[in-house]
Amino acid sequence: TTYDPYGDDLIAFFFYDVVNSKFIPFRATVTGITEGNTALWDELRFIGRADQLYSYNGFNRTLAFSFNVVINSVSELLPTWKKINYIASSVKPSNYTYGQSVNDIYNRFIVPPMFMITIGDLYKFQPMIITSINVTIPDDASWETLNENNSAAKGWSYLNGMITSPDLGKNYGQLPREAAIAVSCNL
Repeated sequence: TTYDPYGDDLIAFFFYDVVNSKFIPFRATVTGITEGNTALWDELRFIGRADQLYSYNGFNRTLAFSFNVVINSVSELLPTWKKINYIASSVKPSNYTYGQSVNDIYNRFIVPPMFMITIGDLYKFQPMIITSINVTIPDDASWETLNENNSAAKGWSYLNGMITSPDLGKNYGQLPREAAIAVSCNL
């Protein structure tokens, strides 16, 4: 009923949508964590001085990583793909402000997306701005072949009767059981 990231998973791995107050947890393997730190220096030139002078102006901190999601059961299929689609849309506006009409022009503004990331204790509720996200379906990924149109009316069996689920409802579909997701962000 409640999500406990440090109790439910081996390594806590989730996104938190700050604007919409939603946790997006994944059971996945995280690979290729790369953090980059860049200092920002402004060049200064003075007449009569041949060498460069520099003024420190701050820094940028970037993070890039990938994670692979493998869906192990039919009941996880739809909820996992909802989470994948939610995080894939994290570069779009989170919402719009409510405005008033002035001469039939609405003064509504974009509410930008803002997330926090937790990957174990390496990054714990770290604020981030997602700059790029890519979802790749591996060529060797297996697909769920049943959907609500080709399943039996009262129930169905899967893998020659190994799995049966007559009360699954409509929480299944013809979807891949694996996805590789690459994320680039600014911390």
